Amino acid sequence: MRVTVPSCTSLSGIRVLHALYGEELYRVLGEMNSFLETHPREVIIIDFNHLYNFNTIAYKHLLKIVEVTFGLAKLCPREEVTQLTLDKMWSSGSQVVVISARERRIPSNSWIWGPSSIISPYANVNRLDRLLPFLDVTLRDHRKGP
Repeated sequence: MRVTVPSCTSLSGIRVLHALYGEELYRVLGEMNSFLETHPREVIIIDFNHLYNFNTIAYKHLLKIVEVTFGLAKLCPREEVTQLTLDKMWSSGSQVVVISARERRIPSNSWIWGPSSIISPYANVNRLDRLLPFLDVTLRDHRKGP
């Protein structure tokens, strides 16, 4: 998910972004939370991989929006990714894994996962005949491990 603190004065709040400013983040997350309320066995992974115009204050505000929207009970605590299972999440009531490109460890925050928790390849191509080989190599090489 790409999010930004708008640099123009006519917009406020943290916004979703993809070339243009979108809806305020709290509204988008609120819709996700409404879905989770009616689907208790569903899981959402939110990967904040692009944070534009963020300073420490804005980043803490982002974390607060996530925490207030979902509540701590739904936020999956950080652990070794290979140990996380759906059964574990279901039994604990966790439904949301939050990944952040800014792996800032805030002592009171145990639910932000670092960027190494997910494979997020970006091919930057607009043709299928280039995308498929890229994905084949990326997935093959990832399975080999470090």
